Amino acid sequence: MFRFIFPVMCFMTFAHAQVGEIISVNGASDAYLSRNGEKNVLTEGLSLEVGDTLRTENSHVVLVLFPKIQMSLVKGTEITITSHLVDDAGEGQSTNSLIDLIRGLIRIQVTRDQNEKIQQKVNARDVSFAVRGTEYEVSSSEEDAELDVFEGEVEVTSPHIQTFVPEIVKPKQGFRFERKSRQFLRRSLKERNREAGFLRRED
Repeated sequence: MFRFIFPVMCFMTFAHAQVGEIISVNGASDAYLSRNGEKNVLTEGLSLEVGDTLRTENSHVVLVLFPKIQMSLVKGTEITITSHLVDDAGEGQSTNSLIDLIRGLIRIQVTRDQNEKIQQKVNARDVSFAVRGTEYEVSSSEEDAELDVFEGEVEVTSPHIQTFVPEIVKPKQGFRFERKSRQFLRRSLKERNREAGFLRRED
């Protein structure tokens, strides 16, 4: 069960504010996070803060960003939690989250209630993916950045490509940003992280 079900007041983007935690670490136990120049081994239940950089090395890591954004990081993945804000002032609750994907592959699952607004974005060097849906994969390498959408829609933008309307990738579609040619390319769906390890949405 989710251990983080509690009344959310507001998680601001300042130091020492817990914005999430590690759900599981499977593999060689060499995954770690960097925080203020120090390294911490990733373990189940470890608190996450804005500014943390996580490296999975030879492990598969699953984490949650409060209240309901789960991320599954495969081996060889590196991300930074750039910003994360949860605000329950006014009607409903809103979440604004930004992750920088430095390398590797992450699968993201967003669970939202009827009155919740979630703006979740992944930057992958020269290209950004903004969630309009609930589950998708993003990968980044020297050659390209790739996207596969399983539920909902994802908006793709890049400062190198100017379009009149945003690129929208729909469910069961794949997408690629080729860094060398700076092109957006459509492709068929590929599911690479089949064993994501997410907790059940109903929990």
